[in-house]
Amino acid sequence: MSLTQAEIGRGDMEEKIEEMKLIQQQLKTEKMELKVELERNAKRAQEDMESVKRQHDEEIEFLQQSNKQLKVSS
Repeated sequence: MSLTQAEIGRGDMEEKIEEMKLIQQQLKTEKMELKVELERNAKRAQEDMESVKRQHDEEIEFLQQSNKQLKVSS
């Protein structure tokens, strides 16, 4: 019994569908990994910004205290 052209085409299509499902799953996995990486980077950037602001605030406080002491001693 030989396969008809339609049956051959159907087999090819089923193969292609399975291949596309695999690609879809790989892309979903990649998307999740990139989302996690993005969130991690955003958190790190926020922490860095807070650290810089804290250092800046401490420096301002130090300079204000130094200025007060210089005014008192002069």
